[in-house]
Amino acid sequence: MNQPGAKICIRCGEDCSDRPRLKDASGRYMCKACAAREARVPAAPIDPSDLGPIMLDDAGAIPLAGDAPSECPKCKAKMSEGAVLCVACGHGAERFIPATPAEPERLSRPSRMRFAVPAKCPRCSYDLKGVKSERCPECGELITPAAMRRLYSERARREVYVKSYVIPAALLFVGLAVWVPVYAMEHGAGDVVAEIIGRIVAVALGLLAYFICGILWLGFDAPWHLTALRLLGIQNFGMGLVAGLDLMGVPGLLSLVAWVLVTYVLLMSLMDMESQDAIGFLAVVMIIYMALFFVLLSSGLLG
Repeated sequence: MNQPGAKICIRCGEDCSDRPRLKDASGRYMCKACAAREARVPAAPIDPSDLGPIMLDDAGAIPLAGDAPSECPKCKAKMSEGAVLCVACGHGAERFIPATPAEPERLSRPSRMRFAVPAKCPRCSYDLKGVKSERCPECGELITPAAMRRLYSERARREVYVKSYVIPAALLFVGLAVWVPVYAMEHGAGDVVAEIIGRIVAVALGLLAYFICGILWLGFDAPWHLTALRLLGIQNFGMGLVAGLDLMGVPGLLSLVAWVLVTYVLLMSLMDMESQDAIGFLAVVMIIYMALFFVLLSSGLLG
């Protein structure tokens, strides 16, 4: 089962979250190593049956540059000047049949590749210069190729987990710790619950916007519960920022600009959006908010 938030390469099937990667219009990922290998794949050999008919000149032969006999060496029929194909017996036609391409020569490789020992132990940072053993003298960590691959893979999974869950959850609680007390002081503690319910509804609208963007151009690369957690973290951190700026007396317009910029940066960082994707997502969110506002206003639910 893939780790939530992982970027799985459609060619090698490995998580490419921690390495350079490409992303197509459908939201699928390919690591640049696989993309480079595909770019180096040679074209398929030409099938002789796919070749079109050979156009003959008025004399019934194919004129080619170079010296050629004036008569066919096989049937002695007269050939036009420069012709290399006899139209009477077909002598010379074998020159126009492509030879079967030879199988590419396999590169020999040693049975055991030389492994470069890292400069420091990845576990305890002990200096491994001059160490001949397969274990770190300080902590006993294996430094074989298989052990290094396993260790780096575990480290990449931890980094993906932190980015997927820990950071959004931290942003969520930091935002709540800032804006809830400020909102309670300004509007009363009774309105905090209603405001939290409104924030949950706003996240639902954000999920709707993400679904629309995913269908149109963005694609889907994370489970919905993870997307909801990221949107909650981004939204509450933005609200906490605005509440803190209002508490310091910053004008509302500057607070709004700061909220837009922070939301834009967090969308690119936490949800792995490109710049144009983040702008498009924010535009869709604003369109949905405006449509809901006009529906509530026209129905009389808003005074």
